[in-house]
Amino acid sequence: MVAETEYLIKILKESGIRSNVYTSFKKLKQGNELQVAAVLRNGEAFGRSGSKKTYTDQEGQRKCRAKLWDRTTSVNVVIADTTESKVEGILEEFLRRIKKGIEVDRNWTDIEIGDVDWVDEEDSILKAKVAVQFEVTLRSGIYEDRDLKQVEIGTIREGGHYGG
Repeated sequence: MVAETEYLIKILKESGIRSNVYTSFKKLKQGNELQVAAVLRNGEAFGRSGSKKTYTDQEGQRKCRAKLWDRTTSVNVVIADTTESKVEGILEEFLRRIKKGIEVDRNWTDIEIGDVDWVDEEDSILKAKVAVQFEVTLRSGIYEDRDLKQVEIGTIREGGHYGG
């Protein structure tokens, strides 16, 4: 989950966030900047998976990749600033830059954006005047690679007889 969080922080910075991007609610509450962003882990769920895929690696060895677990992680992203137009500009740039998914350790992670919730200063613990928060769902898995044995049909012996 570290790489996914770092990716979201990188996209927030590229979208116009100049301040620190917080990763804990406690630090977010203590922050007193007018422009604030946060990536806060919401929850995680695992489910058994039985999918398998056979492939050949770079050395020519046949392998079987078994997906042991489906992993779904929910993260809240918060963007706050002094005006609604600044927040909207950062949000739109974030949505332009974020990809449908990323590759982490040769495994694909899907990225989905949920509903957006706008909050003004009366409803927020932040110092900023306007904030937007939305849920990002990351779908990935826990995998295990297994070597497949080379198939031998038999050996040819001198004289044309098959052994086995």
